[in-house]
Amino acid sequence: MANNLNGKKFTGKLPYKLTNDYFFKAFLQKNQTALRGILCSILSMRPEEITSIVITNPIMEGNALEDKDLILDIKLELNHSQIINLEMQVENLGNWPERSLTYLCRMFDQLKNGEDYKQVKKTIHIGILNFTPKGFPPVLFSDYFLYNPRTKHKYSDKFGIYMLQLNQLGNPEDECNMPDLYYWATLFQASTWEEIQMLAQKNDTI
Repeated sequence: MANNLNGKKFTGKLPYKLTNDYFFKAFLQKNQTALRGILCSILSMRPEEITSIVITNPIMEGNALEDKDLILDIKLELNHSQIINLEMQVENLGNWPERSLTYLCRMFDQLKNGEDYKQVKKTIHIGILNFTPKGFPPVLFSDYFLYNPRTKHKYSDKFGIYMLQLNQLGNPEDECNMPDLYYWATLFQASTWEEIQMLAQKNDTI
């Protein structure tokens, strides 16, 4: 159970929330079950559809939580066919659209000289935010792709940004319509062991 690990009982306040970017990366790097769970909930995939996850920028565990020289985004290759950057961003610096597009474009530029453009892998930047950027809709989850605003035609599904806005938690319709994603978002905001125990009863990967 969540409150009994190797004979130790865990109750009360958590020492760190999962919104701590170092703890966020160390946790998902160490636990592939959890990483698969959050990816399935965000990307609307079934667990059996994920055959391979390779983290391409692992950190050395044991470094200080406050060490800002570390690269704390999670860069991974999914099923040998998708490149994903998973980022926890708590502070609103007023530059989220430019920041996320820069990350996405850097990852999309992946081909070597002479490679066919058709070989480019689907590239997704996932931002888990604790704020709503200025001008963005106040919703829990959004996904963005290049498309024609007049005809609604999607230019490509190989270039996209997903946003999970933790500050928009609380809408019962979200919990009803996308429960797994709602529970993961709630886990990131959890501050006590008791909250985690409650969520673990609702979602197996938690």
